[in-house]
Amino acid sequence: MTLSRIVELLPPPTNTSEQGRGNWGALPEEFGGRFPDTYVDFVSTYGTGSIGAFLWVLNPFSKNSSLHLDQARYFRDAYQSLQEDFPQYYPRKPNDFLPWAFTDNGDAIVWVTDDGDPNEWHVCVQSSDPAQEEMTYLNTQDFLEALLEKRLTSSILPMDFLVSEKAFEAQ
Repeated sequence: MTLSRIVELLPPPTNTSEQGRGNWGALPEEFGGRFPDTYVDFVSTYGTGSIGAFLWVLNPFSKNSSLHLDQARYFRDAYQSLQEDFPQYYPRKPNDFLPWAFTDNGDAIVWVTDDGDPNEWHVCVQSSDPAQEEMTYLNTQDFLEALLEKRLTSSILPMDFLVSEKAFEAQ
């Protein structure tokens, strides 16, 4: 996996903040210490911020609790709470997915995790209503490239974001 195509489509800002160059292996056990290489490279290159001032990529090393793994916990906890009350609408086990980005609309971008290679985890777009989701069947690299090349289709993500030119805005 390489970021070369992503960097070509989304040049890193000149002023980045909180580039993820921390100890990835020392992250909480609940996250398994395993992440797709593209995600690790992305956070290490871009730091904390958003794509198109709309899609916020979580950074495990951010000082902002809204932008680090506490946000992933929030999405998982909300899903689990809703699942307890409405199991027919929330079939996924909370530990079967890991949020790694979110939108200003409250949608989550999650990996559907398994025991396999994190580089092959599929990306799923989960609506702010977690009962609505779209499985992309793309890994992280392919998802980001499709988003930046304006090839990604979604009934959850707004069309004006999908077709717009995107820049990375450091936080």
